[in-house]
Amino acid sequence: MARVVILGATANQTPLVRRAVDAGHHVTVFDPSPSAPAAALAHDHVVVDLADEDACMARMAQRPPDAVVTAAADFPVRLLAAACARFGLPGPSPEAALACTDKHRMAEALTAAGVGMPATHLATDPAAAVRATRDLGVRAILKPVRGQGGRGVSEVAADASDAAIEAAWRHAAEGGRDGVLVQAFIDGPEMSVESVTSGGHTTPVAITAKRTSGPPFHVEVGHVVPAPLSDDARAAVHDTVIRAMAALGVDACVSHVELRLTPSGPVIMEAACRMGGGFIGSDLVPLATGVDLLGAVLDLALGRPADLRPRDHAGAAAVSFIPPVPGRLAAIHGQAEANASAGVVRTDLWVRPGSLMGPLDHNGARPGYVIATGSDAPTATARADEAAAQIRLEIG
Repeated sequence: MARVVILGATANQTPLVRRAVDAGHHVTVFDPSPSAPAAALAHDHVVVDLADEDACMARMAQRPPDAVVTAAADFPVRLLAAACARFGLPGPSPEAALACTDKHRMAEALTAAGVGMPATHLATDPAAAVRATRDLGVRAILKPVRGQGGRGVSEVAADASDAAIEAAWRHAAEGGRDGVLVQAFIDGPEMSVESVTSGGHTTPVAITAKRTSGPPFHVEVGHVVPAPLSDDARAAVHDTVIRAMAALGVDACVSHVELRLTPSGPVIMEAACRMGGGFIGSDLVPLATGVDLLGAVLDLALGRPADLRPRDHAGAAAVSFIPPVPGRLAAIHGQAEANASAGVVRTDLWVRPGSLMGPLDHNGARPGYVIATGSDAPTATARADEAAAQIRLEIG
């Protein structure tokens, strides 16, 4: 029985915790919340601030782990890399973790390697953001240098007022840490790629087509695997991701790369040396392709070859996120009907009567989701959308 430490016990980590326990490992979760939702599934819960590296290392040293992992969250990645280095475990290096969580360093590394990347400026204050937007001369995305879940991300028009750009800078500064980036907006279909890198070799596993709410916040509202692409487009995406992983020094992990496909080729928006969230890695990839990405996360962390052989699969899988209705929730209607709909695998809502919902300005504002399968991407997407539309949130 291997001793596996999982950094974070939020709902995003629940599939990984469950998978590790089911595999027969002794699982300890590190999370600052005494009531973290995934903690109840683990054997042990260490209540500790994941930002306090010394405290986390001291607790791990009491019972040195055989593997340290996380999923679907950037915040623990630097701690994960430091722990792997400290205890001599497989995993991303501290240098790769820094390059994949500091979006300014990421942009510099990818640009230097000739990998498609938007023009990027670091804005240390609102005035610098105004100058950077004017220099770009196109609509721009402002986002935190270090952030996740779409917090602090917003789009501004090329001719936006100084006040609007300054407000976007403050929104980004409040949504993350380590500064604000101003990047040229890249137009084109948005997608993400889940890959496995081991021994310096990257194997793309699945490409996800993503739908967003559009400007200004571009919140993710749905995903489907596989993305409907031509063979040439798929090959170009794979090549870009492989070169990006090499440029960032990523190894011994499952990775998640977000990009847009433009007429001149793929352009990367962000890259992460951890599995993707939004139920992509935990649900959509195995449902659509049969590849057990959660198993691959654990295999790599334990120094074993990742088993990428496909099991039974549906052909396509989609998630549709239920939009929030701002106000205080009085009742939820239609969930049973949605669960009974054709192809639906699961529905879930994170809100309960009495919950207060706000606007759809980041991924965490989404109150729930529907996952569905189908023989192809359009069928899976239609099934997820139709089931999600049956769930009605009544505001009191």
